[in-house]
Amino acid sequence: MFEYRIIKIADYGLAKAFDQAGLSGQTMSGTHAGTPVFMPRQQVINFKYAKPEVDIWATAACLYFMLTGAFPRNFVGDPFLAVLQTNAVPIRKRDASIPKKLAELIDLALVDQPEIHFKDAATFKQALSISV
Repeated sequence: MFEYRIIKIADYGLAKAFDQAGLSGQTMSGTHAGTPVFMPRQQVINFKYAKPEVDIWATAACLYFMLTGAFPRNFVGDPFLAVLQTNAVPIRKRDASIPKKLAELIDLALVDQPEIHFKDAATFKQALSISV
């Protein structure tokens, strides 16, 4: 019998919400928030006003990491500069055995210049279910 498992990943943005409400000293405007290896440019440039699509990008980055054991970008020196100055390495350059349709989807999901391709989780989920 085939067993289905559901995995849920969540980041509720609580630190950001508490900061905006004036209730936290942990993530203040002008400080860094998040893990650069899983951040798109938009989050580095303007964390305070980042849109939900940054979480879709981060989800794709996590998938990339789970499949390859490597971060989407090459990080040398300042990690925030790497986010701002480099693009994600195509996933099949890290692992050529990843199926082509899945690789194309992950690469598309990790586009963050000039903007993030997937704007919401439902669209990303639908594209993901078609590609696997």
